[in-house]
Amino acid sequence: YVDKHPGGTLPLENMAGKDCTDVFANYHAAKVYKYMLPPYLVGEVSDYTVYPHVADFRAIRQELLRRGLFKTNMRFYAKMGTWLGALLCCALWLSVGCTSLS
Repeated sequence: YVDKHPGGTLPLENMAGKDCTDVFANYHAAKVYKYMLPPYLVGEVSDYTVYPHVADFRAIRQELLRRGLFKTNMRFYAKMGTWLGALLCCALWLSVGCTSLS
């Protein structure tokens, strides 16, 4: 799987033998790690202590998830696509219009 990993081999090599739960959660949507992570469990970390900065980070992440700030707003992308399409049409119209005046 290392060779087929979409993020390359570096993340997997750096986290080998360590708890990668937080790292995985930062780069994947919750539904991805809910269904994808369990089959790759190779063991439990027995002497794992959560450092204060990690606990703070987890609390911030949970608050952002609770507020829905990681959800994709498809209307934003629709508006941006429409805006960029209109700009492209204007640019093409000006390009064709300016070349026909010459």
